[in-house]
Amino acid sequence: MPHVVVVTAEGPAAHDLTGLLQTQEFTTDIIGGSKDVEARLVLACPDLIILDLPPPRELGLLLCKNIRAQESTRTVPIIIVSSRDHEDDRVRGLDAGADDYMVRPLSGFEFIARVRACLRRAEFRGSSSVVLKVGDISLDRDTKRVWRDGHEMRVASTDVLMLECLMERAGRPVTRARLAECLGSPDAHATGRAIDVRVARLRSALRHEGRPDPIRTIRNEGYAFFVE
Repeated sequence: MPHVVVVTAEGPAAHDLTGLLQTQEFTTDIIGGSKDVEARLVLACPDLIILDLPPPRELGLLLCKNIRAQESTRTVPIIIVSSRDHEDDRVRGLDAGADDYMVRPLSGFEFIARVRACLRRAEFRGSSSVVLKVGDISLDRDTKRVWRDGHEMRVASTDVLMLECLMERAGRPVTRARLAECLGSPDAHATGRAIDVRVARLRSALRHEGRPDPIRTIRNEGYAFFVE
């Protein structure tokens, strides 16, 4: 199920939003305050970010730009929620990198509909390209063939599914449970040692002429895909 993170300076308002989302079976987190927001978002692994803009406006817009500039959150959809409803506010919010802009007071039904619409658009963008490329590694979604630095790599077909999952969320931690779902085995056994064994096999398959290991182990999180 999609994971939505609300970034806000106002606790009660954020709980109203997460309450709405949870009734529709979204999982949620709240990131409060203004310190280390970008770093905390990386750890939260959001599928969508709700940016509840606090005053002053400029700080919120700068935060939106910074979130969009980060590699790990570059493609994550952002919805701005604000009490400011001037045309200039909406334009500047969208120009800062937001995918949508909603004005308080919110309609619960419209809010959920817009969240779902943003997620659909993000899913379409992620799946529309046949060839997935991150750094020097390319994966053809149709043929399940993998190349590194122009050389075809021999990767088991089931491991290609796991590689695709990691590449789609490049720069962000992916849990063992999520990797198991990508393999079609969302059970307790598959989320433990079995996933670690598959990741080790995938790492071995991606070795090429001294190139660095693109898969990092994230303690207490899972794995993340990075290519320098």
